[in-house]
Amino acid sequence: MQKRHVDLVGQELPRPAYSGIDAPLPYPTGWFMLATSKEIPPGTVATRHLMGGDVVVYRTSSGRLRVVRPNCPHLGAHLGCGSWVEGENIVCPFHQFAFDPDGQVAQVGPGYSGQPVQSTLGVVPSQEVNGAVFAWSGPRTDQPHWRIPQMLDPRSSPMRFRSVALDTHPQEVFENIVDVGHLFALHKLPHAELLRPPVADEHSYTIDLRLSRRIPAIGTIGQNMKLTMFGLGFLHVELRAPKVGMTLTSLVAPRPVAPWRTYVQIGTSVLLAPPDGPLHHTLKPALAAAARAVTHVGERAVFAAFAADFPVWHRKRYLSPPRIAKGDGPIGAYRQWAHQFYPQGDPA
Repeated sequence: MQKRHVDLVGQELPRPAYSGIDAPLPYPTGWFMLATSKEIPPGTVATRHLMGGDVVVYRTSSGRLRVVRPNCPHLGAHLGCGSWVEGENIVCPFHQFAFDPDGQVAQVGPGYSGQPVQSTLGVVPSQEVNGAVFAWSGPRTDQPHWRIPQMLDPRSSPMRFRSVALDTHPQEVFENIVDVGHLFALHKLPHAELLRPPVADEHSYTIDLRLSRRIPAIGTIGQNMKLTMFGLGFLHVELRAPKVGMTLTSLVAPRPVAPWRTYVQIGTSVLLAPPDGPLHHTLKPALAAAARAVTHVGERAVFAAFAADFPVWHRKRYLSPPRIAKGDGPIGAYRQWAHQFYPQGDPA
C-alpha cells in the first residue's frame, strides 16, 4: 500500500506533555555528554546547555580538557562569549583575568595590580572517554563517586554521531531499552526476548537481548545485543556478528538541558577484526577502510531505528506507577534502579 503524504503546514500539532514546570522527574545526578572529543581541539572554547544553565568547555594548548561554570568570578562576564585560551589558561574578555585549569587566578588584567576577592572560577568535574567529553552534574558539594569506563575497542572505526532535541527525560529514553513490548509494535520486529534477567550493579544496568530482523532480499536474521547503561546519561550497545568478524557499537547519550527537554546524541562505530594468519597485517588496512564505509551505513540505520521512538518520547506522559501488562519488560525493576540518581528524593 502506498503511503499518503500528510501536509502538516497549518495544522495544530500536539502540545508537549509537560511545560517543564510540572515535569514529574527532576534532573538526575551523573555523567552527561557535552561534546565529542573532535569538537574540542586545543584552544577551543565552547558553551553547552546543561540542566537549566550553561557550562563552558575548553581545551588548553597542551591538550588538557576542562569544564567550568560560565560566569567569571570577577564581575560576572560569560566565558562562552569571547573568552580565549592562552597556554594553559582561559582568559575572560571583559577584564582579561586569566584562570588556570584549577580555577585559580593565573594573571590579572591590564591596569590591575592585585587579585580580587573570591576570584576562584568554578570547575565542574569532567572526564574524556569513548571519544566524548562528559561533565558530572549533581549538588554543588557532590563529587563523582563513579566514572564511565572505556568501552570502545581502539581498533574500531571513528565514532560518528547524530543528535536530536526532544521534549523528554533521560530516564524515559533509557526505559525503551527494557520495554520489550514496544519492539514488536513500533519497531516491527518478529522476535525479541531478554536472554536473562537484567543485572543491576550499583550505577550500571546491563541487559542481554535476542532480536530477529527481516532484511529485504536476505530474510530474517537473529542478533544478540548487549546493552549497558551507566547512570542515566550513557548507554553502550554492542551488536556482535562473530561469523563475519564484525562488531557494531552504538553510544546513546541523553543530556537534559531544561525541565523535560533533552538533547540526545547517538554514535555508531564498527570493528572488522582481521583473521589471524599470514594475511593478518596485510588485511588490516583494507578492513579498517571497509569498517569506515560500513559505519556510514550503520550510522544511518541506527539513527533510523531510534527515530521511530522520537514522536513517542516527544509527547508521552510519565505514568507512575506504570500499568504493566503481560509481555512488557522489567520496567518496574528498571525504575527502582533509576531512583538512586535522584539524591533529592524519590522522584515519583
